[in-house]
Amino acid sequence: MSTARLPDQVLIEQVKLLHGAAFAIPVNGLAALVVVAVLWDAIPFIFLLAWLAISWIVVALRLALCRRYRAGKGGDALSEARLFTAGAVASGLIWAMLCAILPSFAQEREFFFLAAIAAGMTAGGLTSLSAYLPAFVGYVVPFVLSLSIACIATLQRDFVGIGLLMGAYLSVIIGAAASANKSTRRSLVLQIANAALNDSLFSTRTELDATRKAQWSTLGHLSHELKTPLNAILGFSETMREQIFGALGHPKYLEYATYVHRSGEHLLALVNEILDLSQGEAGMLTLRESEVDLVRLVEHCIALIRPRAEAKQQHINWAPGVGSGRLRGDETKLRQILLNLLSNATKFTPPGGAITVTLGQAPNGGTVLSVADTGIGMDPADIPRAMLPFVRLATPLTQETDGVGLGLSLCKRLADLHGAAFTVTSASGEGTLCRLVFPAAALSPPSGHGISDRVNKPITRLRA
Repeated sequence: MSTARLPDQVLIEQVKLLHGAAFAIPVNGLAALVVVAVLWDAIPFIFLLAWLAISWIVVALRLALCRRYRAGKGGDALSEARLFTAGAVASGLIWAMLCAILPSFAQEREFFFLAAIAAGMTAGGLTSLSAYLPAFVGYVVPFVLSLSIACIATLQRDFVGIGLLMGAYLSVIIGAAASANKSTRRSLVLQIANAALNDSLFSTRTELDATRKAQWSTLGHLSHELKTPLNAILGFSETMREQIFGALGHPKYLEYATYVHRSGEHLLALVNEILDLSQGEAGMLTLRESEVDLVRLVEHCIALIRPRAEAKQQHINWAPGVGSGRLRGDETKLRQILLNLLSNATKFTPPGGAITVTLGQAPNGGTVLSVADTGIGMDPADIPRAMLPFVRLATPLTQETDGVGLGLSLCKRLADLHGAAFTVTSASGEGTLCRLVFPAAALSPPSGHGISDRVNKPITRLRA
């Protein structure tokens, strides 16, 4: 973002507008050629040739200044504005020079012809020069005012009236130019303020992104550092629980070793979730793709969750659907998504409730995997918050359950990594539906496999 003051920035933009309209400068030279061709028999030819040469020299100098500015070789904005204004004044004075000799040589038609030229050049100047008022005034006033004086100098009643009207029109035109200039400046101020705001927002967003990545990186590093002692705790507590090197003695020791091992497993699961989420936020999470049998994967996850569901008298329904095949993805991360969804469903569904897992084909040819429950649900307005990391909605049931609020946010991150759309639909007291829609491009051709028999315990299926 520029550090220049606002008036300086406005002047810089005004100079850009002036040079952007530099295409009008050669019109002065073309108009001079037309004037010489029309007036050559009314005004001394030597004077006309000298006047034409001076006109083209000024046009050439003004164009050279514009080229120098566009090449980046110009000075500061104020200097460039003054140079451009000086060129405009020089062009105006050249036309004034021609008007000055009209009373001595010209007839009526020459006056009217130059009046028409003046009207056209004034209209063009109002378009191309009003961005910087001194340039417009320096160009138009010498031309129109000298033509007005030339008309009055004839002392003919008609021409005196025309000259006076020209003077009146000149004041009106200058007022219109001032109004256009004011509007241009106001527009430039708004553009500059908008650009400054955009730069500020971009800078702030960049800083926030960098801070967020640094925070997640620190959290991920901390989680990684926690895994080593946790693995040691798990290993030693399992050794004690299994009494590999002999009996522990008092039965309470065995009970405590079991509690330590379970707590360590729970803490390790949380650490792994934080590590995965921090890697995802830092853009370091990657997939190890392979062909995944979704039916087998779902059945395996249901088998892992079933004991927890049965402990709460919850019923798990499973409908594999028709045409559910295989897809390419990271089997470990897909399992993590499904286990998180099933775990949430069991946690937030009261005893006696039902959990339904379905697998089918999406209208776009992809695959839809959904987990629905008859639990407490949540207000639709709270769903965006529930998708944020470390957010737990304040309900009596959530306060009684474990977890730190990473499940849905991690599912969303892992789904995005697979190119899948992850949506949550819910209402208070009506349960929750989580859907994963995988694109058709992720599907693998069917391999002819039926329902996997890897899970020994039978699974309840819904009729299609």
